[in-house]
Amino acid sequence: MLIAGIITLVSKESKGLTITAIVFYILGGILGFANAGTFSDLKIWAVIDLIFAACLLIQILKNGKKEN
Repeated sequence: MLIAGIITLVSKESKGLTITAIVFYILGGILGFANAGTFSDLKIWAVIDLIFAACLLIQILKNGKKEN
């Protein structure tokens, strides 16, 4: 989540870096759900990761429609 956040802040107009941040957020969400066992708050962080990934994906889709 930290790495994805840093990449998101750095990637102002770069579509490739934004996609990389989305991948890191999705991986963080998957790992969070997979390892949630005794740590119930890890599920919350995994959901937050997936929400951030969805927001970045929406941003990419909006920017793609503007350019066309």
